[in-house]
Amino acid sequence: MPVIIRLGTCVLASALLLAGCGKTPDAGIPLGYAPADTPYVFGNIEPMPQAMIDRYATQFHESWPMLIAYYQEILSSAEKLDDTSKRVAQAILNEFKTRDTLDKLREIGLRPDAHMALYGVGVIPVLRLELGDAAAFKAFVARVEQNSGQKLEIGKVGEQDYWFIGKDALEVVMAVQGNQVVLTLIPKNAGEDLRKKLLGITRPDKNILQGGALDALNQKFHYLPNGSGYLDVVRLVDLISSASDPVLQEFSTALGSPAKALDAACRTDALSIAQKFPRLSFGYEALTAQRMQVGFQLELEAALAKDVMAASAAAPGTAAPSDSLLDISIAIPVLKLKDFWQKQAKAIVAKPYACSEFADLNKQAVDAVEKLDSSVPPPFSDFNGMRFSLTKLNPKGVGMPEFSGKLLLSMSNPTTTVAMAQLVVPTLKDLKLSPDSKPVPLSLGAMAAMMPPMFVAMSPTALAISTGAGEETGLAAYLAAPAASQPVFMRMSFSGAVYGLFGKFADTISAKMGDKERAQMAKSAQMMTVYEKWIRHGDMQFTATPSGIAIEETIDMN
Repeated sequence: MPVIIRLGTCVLASALLLAGCGKTPDAGIPLGYAPADTPYVFGNIEPMPQAMIDRYATQFHESWPMLIAYYQEILSSAEKLDDTSKRVAQAILNEFKTRDTLDKLREIGLRPDAHMALYGVGVIPVLRLELGDAAAFKAFVARVEQNSGQKLEIGKVGEQDYWFIGKDALEVVMAVQGNQVVLTLIPKNAGEDLRKKLLGITRPDKNILQGGALDALNQKFHYLPNGSGYLDVVRLVDLISSASDPVLQEFSTALGSPAKALDAACRTDALSIAQKFPRLSFGYEALTAQRMQVGFQLELEAALAKDVMAASAAAPGTAAPSDSLLDISIAIPVLKLKDFWQKQAKAIVAKPYACSEFADLNKQAVDAVEKLDSSVPPPFSDFNGMRFSLTKLNPKGVGMPEFSGKLLLSMSNPTTTVAMAQLVVPTLKDLKLSPDSKPVPLSLGAMAAMMPPMFVAMSPTALAISTGAGEETGLAAYLAAPAASQPVFMRMSFSGAVYGLFGKFADTISAKMGDKERAQMAKSAQMMTVYEKWIRHGDMQFTATPSGIAIEETIDMN
């Protein structure tokens, strides 16, 4: 099995990065083989912008030698692979070593504007990829066989030939059908009907393009047709818990363990949990030469989504731009969160799960109600969130690195928090702060000589601490930075220079490593330097919405 997995992985690693799509949704493209009721799918129905393909071509060329070296290191140290698998994997790697341009990948049948789809026939995964040249791909496989001295086993169903490998009950199967390659899993004892369904010889009565599910998803969440998909949690749980899916039944029977439905109580409970998190979707939201934006949506049951919004708040500074190396903001409205979890726990206590498999959840809910029933004392009850910004971080030979940055604590009563801190920390007893956002030197007593200059400032709703020469000049603006108008409860922003930090610290980190580990660290540092060159800025935001939780990741390129 490892042989064909490595073959598929190497091909897929290149092909998915290239994958775009044709001009119009067509039942002949890979998505046309995905059943309309598939529990999961990812695919594309329009081409990648040419600017993205051009940018990828440049990055691919720059990074390929390093990636090949990385894979070679993994293969050389793979102790669990048998000799045959290693020979095949090495032959694949040798084929890819010099293919550092898109034109060279075309030589083995891959194409930069390929259609692709990953989907489930029932619960069983199937990957389909459009080829640029099916004959060239077959020739590529033949060279791998010749150079490894290992012929892949060949099977046939109807008129369709396929390669397969697997000494156990399960086979990994790959077939070329017209201008597409398909990979899937099939039991050794599977009948002809199951093989035809999984290989797509028997097409679904209604495919996902005809059903319109992917188009509807794209419209609802503003995903681009260049790549989107979803995991239908309710559909997946329904298929597994009912054991009614004929594909699953035939698949499990062929493996010698026929699927059995859960009892009525467990099935009801499993579906009730799934309905609280009915679907996870994802897709591109922006694709230009300078920006890539990907969206994720964790859809929630309407009542639960409403509760999540009520318990959420915008984290401090989330409406302000970030120019730091690293900037992390998170909302932690302690009392709101306490009420939220107490409500969820009480709902389970009031109506416990009947399924014995969920007994622990019932117990955890009872424990949570008891623990959350007590009041939260200040200053914890005043806490609303925090923000941390790293401005500078440089190695300094031996000892502590040079660093500077800021930390903000958002709270409803910072004056009380300071007063309580002065009671328990003697070095703070002479600290005089006013809620005017003016920085005041922070004395750390004997530790002061070991630390960079530190200042603290206070506003009516927050405390902020700076460390590093000159950082105090920005404390007032840091305290005043606005929160987002939407409940962006977490944000992480970073500069591309963060990747460069890895290289700066590589020597220090690897000083105590062995030769092999040090060499691996050096390769990783080299790759991070390339990432620093490519990426100008990255940002990830988590927002509570009426539909659930929206996650948006944006990468701005240099």
